[in-house]
Amino acid sequence: ALVAEAASSGGQSVGSASRAIRLWGPAQEVATRLIPRHPASTFAELARLAVEADSGGKSGRGNQLLALEMIALRFASLFR
Repeated sequence: ALVAEAASSGGQSVGSASRAIRLWGPAQEVATRLIPRHPASTFAELARLAVEADSGGKSGRGNQLLALEMIALRFASLFR
């Protein structure tokens, strides 16, 4: 979400923004392809879902496997 926000604000390229938060290799390649095609809010929502799934699983509030599957499906939909 930070990379998307930095890149969409017009201040930095996706590559510069991803390097600033130490995003390298395959993760940077994916970011470089996806970020220009989607609004920053999409990535912020995915990050929020990941944090909620992690905290929910640790506190016994949710099914971690189901939460991970839902996040994976949302992320995969970005590739369409």
